[in-house]
Amino acid sequence: LRNKKALQGKVLYKVHNNIDIYLSACQFGITLASLGLGWIGEPAFSKLLEPLFIFLGVTANLSKFIAFATGFALISFLHIVIGELMPKSMAIRQTERLSLLTCIPLYIFYWVMFPFIWILNATANKLLELFKLDVVGEAEYGYTTDEIKVILKSSYLKKPLTEEHRDILLRMVEFAHLHAIDAMRPIKEMVSIDYDLTNREKLAVIKEFLYTRYPVYQKDKNNIIGVVHTKDILCALDTELMKQDLRPILKVSYHDRLIDVLNKFQQGRPHFALVYKKNQLIGFITLDNLLTILIGRISDEFHLVKKPWITLANNKFLIKADAPVYAIERLADIDLSEYPADTVLDLLQTVLA
Repeated sequence: LRNKKALQGKVLYKVHNNIDIYLSACQFGITLASLGLGWIGEPAFSKLLEPLFIFLGVTANLSKFIAFATGFALISFLHIVIGELMPKSMAIRQTERLSLLTCIPLYIFYWVMFPFIWILNATANKLLELFKLDVVGEAEYGYTTDEIKVILKSSYLKKPLTEEHRDILLRMVEFAHLHAIDAMRPIKEMVSIDYDLTNREKLAVIKEFLYTRYPVYQKDKNNIIGVVHTKDILCALDTELMKQDLRPILKVSYHDRLIDVLNKFQQGRPHFALVYKKNQLIGFITLDNLLTILIGRISDEFHLVKKPWITLANNKFLIKADAPVYAIERLADIDLSEYPADTVLDLLQTVLA
């Protein structure tokens, strides 16, 4: 707009980059308009209406009061509807057009009234300092996660954002605040391979479960020495898989942010991470688990992804005790962040304690 609309575009650019001071100008103008209407409009309406009430047989004193109240109500009604609600709705529906039409008058008004606006702002800031409050402009405020969720949940009603688009955007917002415990699968679901098996025996395990990556243990299932990819086994069928052929183990804490885990996957690390809590292995995360959080559940030709809950009659659900609290939040669209719990079992123990 700055390049296409010449003077209007350049002025609008200046207003947009200094939005806080021009919001102050708008507030100042609205206040002046309100005071002016009350000062001039109400007496004018009263004088027009007072003879009518006297004609209807109302006493002089009572007619003055009724005329004053009626005039005040009419002025307030017109000021709110025509002066505030209509302009707001028009600005929402035709933002660009009205911005270009009003930016120059607003720019001129600000500089004409600059001394008064500056004095009022300076006074307000000094009063805030007396109460030990930071002086922050309107433009410096950002949206919280909850506010963004509210915006997205309501915006799918208006085109072009569809409900599917809204759901993906909501998931992306939530993803930034989730931790490994929210996406991991429990240790009992992990399929691991014994290092001491032959490659043919390892391949038999792969054929049975049809996963891509497997943690490899030696002697004890808790002694995981690496991760093997199905391709590694296929490429070494004529020989035996050596320890140096195993891929390194990626270990994460249950409280690590999911976005940090994703960054590690993006750096070329194995797309398989072991999740620990106080040095105890409690589960694992794959890239598929992260994608499930971001875009929803993905089933391939080998595995149908199962939800951690079963839907019952009358809008009731049966959910696994080891399911993350995040699963309930997504299922019921509620916020349980006030409870210091990672799984459904932890949540129940916290609530019942």
